[in-house]
Amino acid sequence: MRKLFCFDIDKTLLPAGQDAFPEKEKLALQSLHEKKDAVAIASGRNYDGIVQYLEKEQIPFTYVIAGNGAAIYGEKGALLDEHPLTLEDLYLFRDLFYGPEATNVYALGRDNSIYLFKDDPHTDFEIAANKLRLVKHLDAHESLSLDNPHLLKVLLSNTKGDTKSFRLTKAQQRKYDAVFSSPQTFEIMAKGMDKAYGVEFLRKHLGIASKDVYCFGDAGNDVGMLNAFNGIAMGEATPECRKVCKMTTKSSQDDGVYFALHDLLKEI
Repeated sequence: MRKLFCFDIDKTLLPAGQDAFPEKEKLALQSLHEKKDAVAIASGRNYDGIVQYLEKEQIPFTYVIAGNGAAIYGEKGALLDEHPLTLEDLYLFRDLFYGPEATNVYALGRDNSIYLFKDDPHTDFEIAANKLRLVKHLDAHESLSLDNPHLLKVLLSNTKGDTKSFRLTKAQQRKYDAVFSSPQTFEIMAKGMDKAYGVEFLRKHLGIASKDVYCFGDAGNDVGMLNAFNGIAMGEATPECRKVCKMTTKSSQDDGVYFALHDLLKEI
């Protein structure tokens, strides 16, 4: 029976500090493809930031869940589903949080773009890691004046890790969902958008039973999908991830995806 396997990228398929998937992880994805199982890459990155790794190494994949579920793609990059934010949302959170030197507010666009008010190590990383082609600097003090692009998510970051104020009010929670993807980064999406939403969309799209869906991840933005399906936590996963998972595998540096699929699950 066909199954669906969903993988985070950073610290799951891609070890920290590397720019290519390890050979065994590539072999694991190839083996699933040859079995004709469905393979999805689920990441907070945008589409281009995800497929750069897959296309460079000619790794087979079919589905992409981008922006923590805000955009879902099928074969050849066909957009299957989208729930974007707008610049109005970015400016709302600018007015609420922008100002302290260490704090930044910016947004990742669907079309290989980033919208920001100032550069900092977090935006530099986003631009470099996702090879973003459009970097749009906005005036932190001007009113909204641009045509609204499709934004996958708004991000709040603090280079000192001072994120105590990064919370949604009860009123905001009726319009947005949010998650800490790292101790320094708070990601805000449209209501109902997370990786679990993206996985469930694909599960229904493909007609696959929930018991035949397996998700791999390590961080806060993976918890929803790890909890909703057969979750496999990476060796470096947060305690929150480990708590909701069916099992824990080795770290990404130690080919944890291959180990789980070959030794624990016996799928390849």
